Amino acid sequence: MEMAKMENNEIKNSKLIPRLRFPGFEGEWDERPLGKVCDTILVGFPFKGQDITDDGTGHPILRAYSIGEGVIRHGKDYDKYYPYDTKGLEKYKVKVGDIVISMDGSVGRNIALVSKKENDYLLIQRVARLRITNYPIHMIYQQIISQRFKDYATGEKVGAVIAHISQKQIESFPIYSPRTLPEQQKIASCLSELDNLIAAQGQKVDALKEKKKGLMQQLFPQPGETTPRLRFPGFEGEWEEKKLGEVANFQNGYAYNSSSFANNGDYVIRISDIKSGTISLKTAVHSSVNVPGAFKVVRGDILIAMSGATTGKIGEYQSDEIAYINQRVGNIKPFDINKKLLLFLLQSDFFTCYLNGILTVGAQPNISSQQICAFGFMLPPTEAEQQKIASCLSSLDDLIAAESAKVEALKDHKKGLMQQLFPQPTK
Repeated sequence: MEMAKMENNEIKNSKLIPRLRFPGFEGEWDERPLGKVCDTILVGFPFKGQDITDDGTGHPILRAYSIGEGVIRHGKDYDKYYPYDTKGLEKYKVKVGDIVISMDGSVGRNIALVSKKENDYLLIQRVARLRITNYPIHMIYQQIISQRFKDYATGEKVGAVIAHISQKQIESFPIYSPRTLPEQQKIASCLSELDNLIAAQGQKVDALKEKKKGLMQQLFPQPGETTPRLRFPGFEGEWEEKKLGEVANFQNGYAYNSSSFANNGDYVIRISDIKSGTISLKTAVHSSVNVPGAFKVVRGDILIAMSGATTGKIGEYQSDEIAYINQRVGNIKPFDINKKLLLFLLQSDFFTCYLNGILTVGAQPNISSQQICAFGFMLPPTEAEQQKIASCLSSLDDLIAAESAKVEALKDHKKGLMQQLFPQPTK
């Protein structure tokens, strides 16, 4: 990247001129609605639920649910097919370099570039496809995945039940562009390189997570076995089969009335506050209602989501702030097992497989305290071996956290760079 060669423009943004610019370029930028920048903006064809299958037969389709933030998801939960004759639907096919936008749900966030893997997929309703040939695609794409578009989409979205954005609203989003192709290409290349760097760091994190997953399969006995395939020196003997209820107490959440939630008072932890193995107090609400001490959580408590799409999600409370659990959030308090070891077990494929075996397909996911306490697993016979395994996995977690922090730092750097590379008009 040529960041060192950039020049700083100390200009008040009453005009469309960025604060940071590659040398040799000057003059104002243009502003055009996205609809005028794209060759076409097309919304997918309508379908009925019974028109799609997941058995791999027919033509692969691209739907809103498959699009994440910068990625198109694949796997048994996402790959769907249109089993009928697609003659006449050619215009709905996507190709490499198309930008696709989910028009429902997380409006302004679920946007991705079509890669070779999705080439020729059929576009179905509630997905917008943007096809651009007159501008470097990455210069436009970066503006569509920027915070500016997120803010725009949030302000434009409609729908009380499921937020959505219309084709007309997408077409109206303002795009800023230098007036010369070389400057457009320079910006696109710079941001594309930074995206590649972020992606490479993300792949490093993913590789570490896979390493941890594989290590756990070696450090814990497999189904039907009583000893692990990989063991620390000095430990021997068969492991013991335990139920979670034999080594930990369980506490259901308090049935708060949502009308008691406020902007001050003690924290109330809801299902939505359990995120990526931890508990986020940034999203938690407050309440000043007097609640029995049994519902209070302390640092190190293991919380579990008991209902909804994220049933079984686990998070460790890592704060000293006073907080209580809301209904359908459970608190697991170990008394006869290493706490960290239990946390790893509940975040592992062992617990995921157990959940998959008891949750009803098609129904609203839900798990009871009895089912949680019935989770069975193999446990090392000594506290020393439990501690050794927990320490090993904790060290790997620390490494994953450090590498993940680098990803976030790069993303923050890109966000700041975008604010400098593109004009920020004053209102």
